[in-house]
Amino acid sequence: MRRVKKMKDEKINILEFKDIHIHFDEDVYCLAVWIAKSDLAKSTSTSSSHTTLTGLANKFSSLYGIDYKNPITSADVMAIFNRHGIKGNPQIYMDD
Repeated sequence: MRRVKKMKDEKINILEFKDIHIHFDEDVYCLAVWIAKSDLAKSTSTSSSHTTLTGLANKFSSLYGIDYKNPITSADVMAIFNRHGIKGNPQIYMDD
């Protein structure tokens, strides 16, 4: 299992989401890539934007949409991350 320390400045590489799927294969990874690239596009030489694990969970549950037969909340997504050994609220990043 993956271990992520609960530190304020902790980071997690998007590759850690490669084997996690909720709705279809690599769904979490694809969203993490989009978020990380979007964060890079918004960053400047003086400030850097990085979405956290909680932000990823919120975005996933929002994009998943309303499914009354199989609802999913951001807390459900965080629980899935925790089951995969991803803890805390690290920032999402990708290698340059």
